[in-house]
Amino acid sequence: MSMYNPNHSLTKTTIREVVGWYASACVQEGLSEVLFDILETPVSPELIPTEDGKMKQKTEEVLGAYELHDFFLYHMAVLALEPSDILLLAQRAFSNYEPDELRRILKVFYKRFLTQQFKRSPSPEGARVISFSLSPRGDWSMPSDLQIENWMNELEELC
Repeated sequence: MSMYNPNHSLTKTTIREVVGWYASACVQEGLSEVLFDILETPVSPELIPTEDGKMKQKTEEVLGAYELHDFFLYHMAVLALEPSDILLLAQRAFSNYEPDELRRILKVFYKRFLTQQFKRSPSPEGARVISFSLSPRGDWSMPSDLQIENWMNELEELC
């Protein structure tokens, strides 16, 4: 494990926005094109080989849009809203998504977030560059063996 985490408090969408901003402002010859090319590549942490130059898996197609996950994360972790309130806000903020799709993605978000704390607990230190961090040594404290039934039951009622 690395002894320092440079992406400590940055979400995928934040990193993409910063790279896009830098690519737009970049004067170094060729670098702007490379950065825009990177931004056009779908985010996928899995290292699944391509077939005929085409990606086999696009993570956002499975999990849902990262913009929604970031929205859910902010409203859950920073504002401490209930899933039903988050869903209501998401339906107003993201009218381009069907309500059933928002429910599905919210459920995926909660299940993944609540069951993956064990990955965040041992994370190395890093600089906090936005107003909130999931560092277990700072803003966020959550048991790694959390029982998620209450949250999942509430989400089932919403769906």
